[in-house]
Amino acid sequence: RPHQRICNAIDKTTFISKFECTSLKGLDKITKVSEGFAGSMKAMKEVSQFDPLDINRENHIFTVERSFPCTTTAIEITVTQTTCLDAAETAVDIIKKETQSLTDASTSGANVNLIIKIHEALTPLGIVPAGHYYKQLALSPAMRKEETVMAALKSFIIIAKKLTDDAIMGPSRAMEKHPDKSANVLKAVADMECSLL
Repeated sequence: RPHQRICNAIDKTTFISKFECTSLKGLDKITKVSEGFAGSMKAMKEVSQFDPLDINRENHIFTVERSFPCTTTAIEITVTQTTCLDAAETAVDIIKKETQSLTDASTSGANVNLIIKIHEALTPLGIVPAGHYYKQLALSPAMRKEETVMAALKSFIIIAKKLTDDAIMGPSRAMEKHPDKSANVLKAVADMECSLL
């Protein structure tokens, strides 16, 4: 009985009646292409021309009629709450999440993989090449008018640059161990800095 095994593994004093999920609208308009892929130029063009104003985050909270796990039957959803973030709020949310990931990587002691963590933060939502999402934000006339977006973006770039310098010039020897990732990150950081000028 799978349900019984699940219930036995859960703290009986904990009852869950609300579930939350997040979705991104507009992301399907962006073609994801892996770096180093020598394929469709049309696909690369679609990525390079995406508009950050097309991406919006939606948060959904579902309240069910009975608390989980104290039920053995399907649970009906009684209340659905949906909060939609506009493009600027979504951008700030994404930037802050990736900024936090960089901060965590810098304090985790995993310096050997630091350049990889930086590269991951520079490709949010799977958007490549590295840094392209942030560059598009900086080049968007509408986003440039959003002070919270620009402030978050500048903070992210400062942290990314500092950690990149640490990874390249520090004892982890990132350039030697991960030459392609290092080159992509160095170019991305330089491009992002230039896009803010």
